[in-house]
Amino acid sequence: VRLEVNNGERTYTNIAPKDKVYLDNLVYSVSEAEGTAALVSFISTAEPATEIVIPATVDYEGKTYPVTAIADRALDNYPSYTHQISLTIGENVETIGTLAFAYVQFECVKFAPGSRLQATGSSAFNNARIKAPLHLPNGLKKLSWYSFGAIQQLDVIDIPASVETIEGFALSAPEIQHIYVHWAEPLACDHPYGWLAENSELTLHVPAGTKELYAATYPWNQARQIVEDSVDGISETEVNADDQVTVYNLQGLKLLDKAPRSSLKRLPAGLYIVNGRLVKQ
Repeated sequence: VRLEVNNGERTYTNIAPKDKVYLDNLVYSVSEAEGTAALVSFISTAEPATEIVIPATVDYEGKTYPVTAIADRALDNYPSYTHQISLTIGENVETIGTLAFAYVQFECVKFAPGSRLQATGSSAFNNARIKAPLHLPNGLKKLSWYSFGAIQQLDVIDIPASVETIEGFALSAPEIQHIYVHWAEPLACDHPYGWLAENSELTLHVPAGTKELYAATYPWNQARQIVEDSVDGISETEVNADDQVTVYNLQGLKLLDKAPRSSLKRLPAGLYIVNGRLVKQ
């Protein structure tokens, strides 16, 4: 049955336009020529989702297409006024577009194991909120201008050593207190903190043996303090077999609270207190 409703401005129909796939209230666009798909928009509903999982693939007319991109403004202003959303970004997503997640309130943002993410677009999370620590995936190459600009609530962000480019104001989150980096030599960049150069609470966590390098390198030395987190020579400890884990770093900062055990795989290499026991990840 084909339904069409016109409200004087646009026509709504229950028949998906060509090259479009609808999953829950998310809209994906398929490129048959390129053999890929992208998340492009959403449909407002009476009860917005509390969990969004961007899949690795979508099916269209009998074929399977990897979801490789999140388009500009794809979920910009997604309804989250009364609740926070858990977001999981699928493993095949390589790029996140400009303003893709602007003004959305997230409980957490996670990346599927094996994430292929290469770049975050300009202002990708502009004025969004992220409550839980954010661990960017290994393999990420670029944080574009203002990627996490003006983001609220986020106080911990972990940047993998694979990142090669950080553009201006990419980390200008006003409430951020801890930035973890993993380069043996400080990455050359300009003004990643934005106004955070004046933030007396910012702690930069660096690999063992590199504190003096970072302390002598602008702009990383604008953090209030620089600490070395990695410790060598500690044997691995078996992780408690509980289904949920609570994780602290060696400075006593809680990174995960009653999270699935699978979350441990997303932590960077280092020492942690997991369910009260010392663990080398």
